[in-house]
Amino acid sequence: LSLAGTKPDMVSTSADDTCFIERMCELKEMIRWKTPRWDGAMCRRVGHAIIAEEKASGISRDLILAVMINESDMNETATRPTYKDDKLKSVDGGLMGVRCIVDQKDGKSCVNYGRKVSWKDLQKPEVNIKLAVKKLVSIRDQYPCKHTDHPWFAHYNWGGKVLRTGIPKTYPLRVAVLWKALAETSGKVPAEIYKLKFIQTAGSRPVTNGLIIRRYPQAGWFLMKTSWRIPKISVI
Repeated sequence: LSLAGTKPDMVSTSADDTCFIERMCELKEMIRWKTPRWDGAMCRRVGHAIIAEEKASGISRDLILAVMINESDMNETATRPTYKDDKLKSVDGGLMGVRCIVDQKDGKSCVNYGRKVSWKDLQKPEVNIKLAVKKLVSIRDQYPCKHTDHPWFAHYNWGGKVLRTGIPKTYPLRVAVLWKALAETSGKVPAEIYKLKFIQTAGSRPVTNGLIIRRYPQAGWFLMKTSWRIPKISVI
């Protein structure tokens, strides 16, 4: 696996690309919490990386961004360590929540990418996004989800399991809501979004985008420009 990130000057920037980067950076400023703001160079760096991976994989840039928001609140230094027997076993982090299985010999390298990769390298936006999209492509194409009660990208968080309890069960709904909102803001909603079916649970009350507005109160108006109503429970 090559971990070389796509250089910004290798990505041609159309008017749509420029608009996407500007919207993304405006959104970053709204949802960041006690993290440094991105300057113009960092905005372009992240935006170009997303656009490059969309062109290479066919994964929607808005879906990539939706996963990023859900995984890290667009914080490139986000980390979530996992310990076992008081030893660090893995770290999920970076913009896309990419997993690093920690080398138990040196305690800092990642051994789950075919060769040793430093955690510092995995946190680079271009590398983090590249590895995340590679995983999304694998889920979509190589190990396609055959379940009918959730969308395929749920397995980015679930792995090979189907999680129906706790916070993880709402992962596909959160990503789907973000994806649709971002796509509608851009004015380009892919056909795949219209194929998603939102299921209303008996007795539960529909809400108007409260899921996102509660988590990102400053960004709610930016993401939710429509009166689209969603059910509370699940999406398939």
